[in-house]
Amino acid sequence: MATTTFSIVTPEALRFEGQAELVIVPGSEGELGALPRHAALVTTLKPGIVRANTVGPDGKTVVRREFAIGPGFAQVLPESVTVLVDAAWEKPEVDVESTRAELRALRERPSNSEAEVEAARISEQVLAAKLRVAGGHE
Repeated sequence: MATTTFSIVTPEALRFEGQAELVIVPGSEGELGALPRHAALVTTLKPGIVRANTVGPDGKTVVRREFAIGPGFAQVLPESVTVLVDAAWEKPEVDVESTRAELRALRERPSNSEAEVEAARISEQVLAAKLRVAGGHE
């Protein structure tokens, strides 16, 4: 099985690094799937879910991984996919109830300026992605 090196990097830490058969990122113009030996490109990412079919510890099994992410960038090279974002969460890291409460509060908060409306829209997309990754719907 052909693989590519897949990593998710935030300002705080290398959130994930491993081998993957397929990585799907939420590009700003739509979802982008990257297989090993993909043509080189850089794209902006919108808040959403990064999905990857990663290679398990035994080197044979495929493990499906999902990460909720905020906006950022992805660099795809023939031998690697690197996702650069402000934050990323996997299912065990998401507290569904507090995320739901945060989303409710965000939706109830008035936004006055265009910048506030845009910031609220992005925050809402990030929180919704966290809930989807955790199985809390939205």
